[in-house]
Amino acid sequence: MSPPRFFHPSSTRLQQLMLEKDSNLAFSADITDKKKLLALVADVAPYICVLKTHIDIIKDFDQTFICALTRLADQHGFLIMEDRKLADIGYIAAQQCSEGIYRIAQWANFITVHTIAGPGTLEALRRVVKQHPNLGILLLVQMSSKDNLLNEDYQRASLRLAEQYEDIVLGFVSQERLLLDSKWLWFSPGVSLSADQDALGQSYRTPLSVDSDILIVGRGIAQAKDPIQAAKQYRQLARKQTSC
Repeated sequence: MSPPRFFHPSSTRLQQLMLEKDSNLAFSADITDKKKLLALVADVAPYICVLKTHIDIIKDFDQTFICALTRLADQHGFLIMEDRKLADIGYIAAQQCSEGIYRIAQWANFITVHTIAGPGTLEALRRVVKQHPNLGILLLVQMSSKDNLLNEDYQRASLRLAEQYEDIVLGFVSQERLLLDSKWLWFSPGVSLSADQDALGQSYRTPLSVDSDILIVGRGIAQAKDPIQAAKQYRQLARKQTSC
């Protein structure tokens, strides 16, 4: 694992957590009931460095959930990555990030962004980050779903945008490390030991086949008979994959 940049608060904290907890495992908590989600996060929190959320699928969302989630993050030492995949014009993307009922910028350390709408999205998010300096942007350059449209031209254009906005873009969500430059963080989803694909086109890879800084595991932990043991196993395999 190459050390990422240190000048952003969330990059700095993540690097510290990865060393302190000996973990580069992210848990994707795709659960719609807040009570069940919080209970599961509390169980696996000692073994993860990042929690990936989809805040808009929680059916009983309220601000008490955010308070409880951030308390767990502080107590157990993990950062929060909201996988919102912002993809609209700048004005709307900024509103989706900072306003509405979720107010993501107030509690997330990372938020995912598509570059399909062009640089205006990042220009607007730069203003949001200025108001919420603990928030960093992760660009989606590859996805784990079958036949997705993020082709090589899209990937190259996204990497160029990252260079233009490197003050707010901390890294990428991808299936592989596309650049050797160590200033970027690389997050890889679609990691599983128990499945190759699902019925809706999601493709999975084993931890040892992924070249990335952070490995993201969802259903492999959430749907395991023993989520705690599964989290321990994934953490161990993920660390072996990134060891120097």
